[in-house]
Amino acid sequence: MRVSNNRVLERKANLIKDYSRMGFNWQCIIRIKNNRHLMIDDEHHSTYVRTYNSKMTTGYIERVMDNLAKRRTIDVVAAFLEQDNYFANHLHFAWRCPIELTREQIAKTMRTRLPFLRDVMPIKGEKEALEYFTKRLYAKGSYNNLFV
Repeated sequence: MRVSNNRVLERKANLIKDYSRMGFNWQCIIRIKNNRHLMIDDEHHSTYVRTYNSKMTTGYIERVMDNLAKRRTIDVVAAFLEQDNYFANHLHFAWRCPIELTREQIAKTMRTRLPFLRDVMPIKGEKEALEYFTKRLYAKGSYNNLFV
């Protein structure tokens, strides 16, 4: 069991190292089917987590991430699905782009609903952000992919 755990940690460390070289500078989170959306002010948006029927499929993730990666100003996108419980999951995604994009621009590009997207934030400390995104990398219900 110990060898297996070391292998997983080594693969995760190598993945973080490889992704860290890609220069991701923006991040966001998708949670689907959030009917309750709380707007704090014009700059910050937060969403409540629904605990039932809020799961994304890999087909949905592939479609919206492919759409995002096709945008001319975006060079590369990485997606990390994290399972919350049996009924819900959420997707962290990071991208490299020379300009700041709004939630509205991202939702339109991805062809997804605006309330599904949480805050668009710059990444400060890419390695730390990627370590957070990959915290459940090889757990049941997790998924990650790179889109170029």
